[in-house]
Amino acid sequence: MRVPNNGRQVSFTISVSPDVVKELDSVASLCGLPRSTLIRHIINGWLSTLPQRAGS
Repeated sequence: MRVPNNGRQVSFTISVSPDVVKELDSVASLCGLPRSTLIRHIINGWLSTLPQRAGS
């Protein structure tokens, strides 16, 4: 999965159990969003809580 990070592309892999995937699917369907969009929103929200390093 690629996430924009201040103009740089950051690539990483997240391994989740099938149960977590089912939960994400049910939340995504409640929100009317595709699972990938929901995950992107979650990750962007998580990234925004991280302290910004100086110079980045």
